[in-house]
Amino acid sequence: ASLRLIPAPPVLLYCKGTLPQFNGRLSVAVVGTRKMSDYGKRMAFEISRDLARAGAIVVSGLALGVDGVANAAAINGGGETVAVLGSGIDIIYPPAHAKLAEFVVRHGALVTEFPPGTRPEGRNFPIRNRIISGLASATAVIEADLISGALITARRALQQGRPLYALPGRVDDKGSEGTCILLKNGAKLLVAADDILTDFEKVYADKINIFRLLQHSPVVIDAVLRSMRVSSKKERRPSPEDAPPPPPPAKSEPVDEVDPARKAEVERTLERLGELPRRIYGLIPASGQVSCDELAEAGIGIGDVMAATATMEIEGIIEMLPGGLIQRK
Repeated sequence: ASLRLIPAPPVLLYCKGTLPQFNGRLSVAVVGTRKMSDYGKRMAFEISRDLARAGAIVVSGLALGVDGVANAAAINGGGETVAVLGSGIDIIYPPAHAKLAEFVVRHGALVTEFPPGTRPEGRNFPIRNRIISGLASATAVIEADLISGALITARRALQQGRPLYALPGRVDDKGSEGTCILLKNGAKLLVAADDILTDFEKVYADKINIFRLLQHSPVVIDAVLRSMRVSSKKERRPSPEDAPPPPPPAKSEPVDEVDPARKAEVERTLERLGELPRRIYGLIPASGQVSCDELAEAGIGIGDVMAATATMEIEGIIEMLPGGLIQRK
């Protein structure tokens, strides 16, 4: 139900495993940098484990660094976790987390809006971040530098009207630059899972048990992560080797890229639809795609984007693609 309320909600989700019952339960997105420090690893593990132990669903992205630790810690805490992928449900990225993905399937679910066979291209990950925050009642950022994808998730959480928490760190550490900015701009201080749990205790009184956190059970974090093969090595960029090669292009008759008759037809349609559809159409590259988020960042309200693009798709001048992307038709 929470995904219905976000801008550009996914049309459908592919799932592998058992999707937890999100409705009426606390769920927390725990995200952060791939290049985490030892401090970030320890805090990501302890916060995520304690959230799960108290009854919250932990949502993250299975990535190297904080995300993978969060998914693993939730499992260690005896709770449920969901990993949102930036690829098809049949392609695990990074490959180093294939074993962790198996654990997630047994203790929750892998989720993606991208069709099977979709490779983990870089542009997919900012798109999937809105689903990570959209599934969650709140988002917690553990560590993030100024170019971290975790800050995109944080921004999506704020756009979706969800509470945002950030872990403080040393002001001279690069991995804390992003969280320091979030805290300066109003994010809630996060030092333990209890900071989130107490804020939602009354809302989910029958689902949260903070007293479980009093059950002290020391754990060797690295031993747990090794057992699930959670890697913290530097992540390389996605490459074609991470997925099967794309199918060869279908043979078709050569067509004129600029069909004068088609161009005139589109112009007449845009003239009839008005200024906003014309502006949106102009922002779509002739041989590429644009996302709903990019249109919103161009100063067009997300409600206007959704209404106008729906009309344009009905008129047959654009196509809506998986991941909230739009291309000319």
